[in-house]
Amino acid sequence: MNTVPIRSLTRRPSLSLTIVLMLTLAIGANTAIYSVAKAVILTPLPFPDPDRVVHIFKGSDQDRYQPGRENSLISVRGGSFQDWREQCHSLESMAAARLSQSILGGEHAIVVDSLLAADGFFATLGVRPELGRYFDSQDYAGTHGLLC
Repeated sequence: MNTVPIRSLTRRPSLSLTIVLMLTLAIGANTAIYSVAKAVILTPLPFPDPDRVVHIFKGSDQDRYQPGRENSLISVRGGSFQDWREQCHSLESMAAARLSQSILGGEHAIVVDSLLAADGFFATLGVRPELGRYFDSQDYAGTHGLLC
């Protein structure tokens, strides 16, 4: 067994510590980058056939998608969505959803992020309910344009 490299490391402890710290940082950075890439790129979406799902925005003729300017494009209004749903024959199913915030609790209420979803949202994604049934249009009666 060759002990020369170990002896040379003990002769210069500051160099040894620097090497160990550099290796630690490199391994940690690679692990973090891989974890993010795996979560964002490599892990499939949690519903069947994610490659068949599209997200459609509505904008004016002058609007063009530019990264970082997602706020210039808006999701479709409720009335337009209903028209699209009735007139579109090239898509298997359509559903609408909107990000929102809701207040939970009474005396110690907290604000939570929520998703307002139209009927057919979960069926469109192919997600089965754990309990009960899908929402249908009767569940939205009296909501006065949930997604408008």
